[in-house]
Amino acid sequence: MAVAGLVVVLAAVSVIWVLVPRTAETPGVFRDGVSLTAAIAEARESDRVVVAVATADWCGPCQAYKRSALADGAVQSWLEAHSVPVMVDVTHEAPEDAAFLEIGPIPTTYVIDGEGRVVSKLVGNAGSQELLEMLERHPRK
Repeated sequence: MAVAGLVVVLAAVSVIWVLVPRTAETPGVFRDGVSLTAAIAEARESDRVVVAVATADWCGPCQAYKRSALADGAVQSWLEAHSVPVMVDVTHEAPEDAAFLEIGPIPTTYVIDGEGRVVSKLVGNAGSQELLEMLERHPRK
């Protein structure tokens, strides 16, 4: 009887392990510690756009987005060549960043020009092709 109980507990733990989203690694093109304000200033000086991704560690679709579209080589190449990419963690970021972006559902990807205007927004866990199409409408350098 004790073995059956142990099997049930192990099975439950296994199901939880599979179903509970774990934090995905942030793609390398997104630098740590860059505030949205600093990214906008850098974009203005370098004639690039800011690509800000609103995310949270507890958000399953956000973690899937980081593992898929944001990790795609073509997306990372575009981001590196044309933007100042930043992650805006809605759990830990300064409230003024969240208020500035008017963050609603996450994940959301924002394209912001060097003057600080949101010029495009993509809500949800988009695929690589959809994300690239949105980004390519805002080419810079």
